[in-house]
Amino acid sequence: MNTQPILIRETSSPAELAKLAVDAVTRGEVDPLVAYENISRMEKAIELFKKSEEVRDITLHELAKYGHGKTSSDCTIEEVEAGVKYDYSGCNCQALDDLYKMRDAVMADIKEKEKILRALPASGLTDPATGEIFYPPARSSKTTLKVTFKKR
Repeated sequence: MNTQPILIRETSSPAELAKLAVDAVTRGEVDPLVAYENISRMEKAIELFKKSEEVRDITLHELAKYGHGKTSSDCTIEEVEAGVKYDYSGCNCQALDDLYKMRDAVMADIKEKEKILRALPASGLTDPATGEIFYPPARSSKTTLKVTFKKR
């Protein structure tokens, strides 16, 4: 008996897999809340799978048999260098340190000005010194769904 989870063995494209799930919900074959919950559960499982150092090491070892990449059907897996970071703290460059300080000061000023503008009434407010009328920023949002899992 094959004990591999079906999702791991499936070779359909992401679009095809999504369409199957969407169609099942839109046709009423699956409760949309249950489907959303289970898709969210799979999403979290995939995230945890991809974060596994053990899986990464085993996969890189297997990939080495093919060089730096392997392509099958619509998918290519490649070894890449990611998350490159530079630490400039030991460079002893005063000009760069001064620029960082200026950037931090400007960003603090921007945040403060944004906070003030968000608090303005919808009718706006006139600056007595300049006569300028300031209005609060336009606010937009989108209603979405949030899924939270209990810690186990």
